[in-house]
Amino acid sequence: MRKNSIRSRIQWRLIPLILSCWVGASALVYFGTRSELRDALNAQADIMATIIARMQSDEIDAADFGKGLERYEDDYLIRIWSPDGQFLFDSQTTLLDGSFAFPRATKPAELGPEWRQSEYHMQSGGRILIARLKEETNELILQVTLTSLLPLALAFLGSILAVLLFVRNGLMPLTQLSDELANRTAAELKDLPDQDQAEELQPIVTSLNGLFDRIRGLLARERRFVDDAAHELRTPLTVIKAQCQSIDPATLDAETKQRLDSVVEGVDRITQLSARLLDQARAEQPAPRMSTVKVAPLLRGVLADLMLQAEEAGVTVELLCMDEPVILCASDDLRVILRNLVENAIKFSADPGRVCVTLKTDFLAVEDNGPGVPEDQRLHVFDRFFQMPETEAARMRRGAGLGLSIVMSLSQRNGMLVSVTDSVELAGACFRLDFSQAKP
Repeated sequence: MRKNSIRSRIQWRLIPLILSCWVGASALVYFGTRSELRDALNAQADIMATIIARMQSDEIDAADFGKGLERYEDDYLIRIWSPDGQFLFDSQTTLLDGSFAFPRATKPAELGPEWRQSEYHMQSGGRILIARLKEETNELILQVTLTSLLPLALAFLGSILAVLLFVRNGLMPLTQLSDELANRTAAELKDLPDQDQAEELQPIVTSLNGLFDRIRGLLARERRFVDDAAHELRTPLTVIKAQCQSIDPATLDAETKQRLDSVVEGVDRITQLSARLLDQARAEQPAPRMSTVKVAPLLRGVLADLMLQAEEAGVTVELLCMDEPVILCASDDLRVILRNLVENAIKFSADPGRVCVTLKTDFLAVEDNGPGVPEDQRLHVFDRFFQMPETEAARMRRGAGLGLSIVMSLSQRNGMLVSVTDSVELAGACFRLDFSQAKP
């Protein structure tokens, strides 16, 4: 069984293709050169046959000439002189019609520098001149060279394209691994599959899985610490508050009573902080199992739970429009999102305050008549521990600065979008929860 290897993927695709390219190029060189030289040699044979026939005072039948004769007939020159210098023969009588194509020179030098000449002396004293045009010789060399180089150039180009194509194809496992890592969210720390990975990627995948395991352990220890700290704080805080509430205010003077109220208020704020820390720890955990959730009943329950808090703060909560959307999310996450949005609106409302909640098929809007969120702070309002400038009433109900951060984390985990704009209806802030992408 062949190993799944990037090196093998490239080699076993590239080597046969390059070999095929060079075999094809060699075949083209062979057949192209053979054809070019065959035409030249056949033309030479036709010329020689014509010369021999004319020396016998005869002519060759024109039907016997090959196609290359017309191309090469003017390239060759053969002249013969007798011992007494008498001109006996000139091959440049046009081979087909018998007319002279060139003047009859008596000396080889008279042919000019454009001819490549060879002169032979016979024992009887006669002379033979054989000449060939240099330009035609160079052209033949060029034709043969081009016939050889063009297929090699095509083979080289094909090899380059093959290298680019198959290297890209061979590195596909690395690209797929990179894409998988790039598409993961920060909270997605599950192990990478290592069963079908390429041999060269196995050490990388193993190291990454080990890193993910260490990060999971670190986050788990951090969550346990926050969870344990919040739980450990809750019990003594409950005891302290119970002890404070057991004191009869009628037995206290005004200053002591004010101090006692401050202690109870501080305990309430620490209790709220511990609850927020728990919510934040849960928000940073991997997404729980999703299910179809009816938003309207959940919203009604949240508003009912916060009604007493709103009344104590002098805030009127109104439900302006209620559709019946059904979305795919974690029910507990959505409950925390809704509670934090409405609670935040109650805290930052004016005095007297007003909060309007609108539920539509694709979104939820929570508006208040508070100071709103300045445009330059809207990018930071969802940061941890971010605090807005508060009204006096809001300062008395100051939170831990985690509520909107929890909303953002839980919204992203459930495929929702949360944003803040100005409220048209109440002139305060409008927090919009878009769950159009969380449809079942």
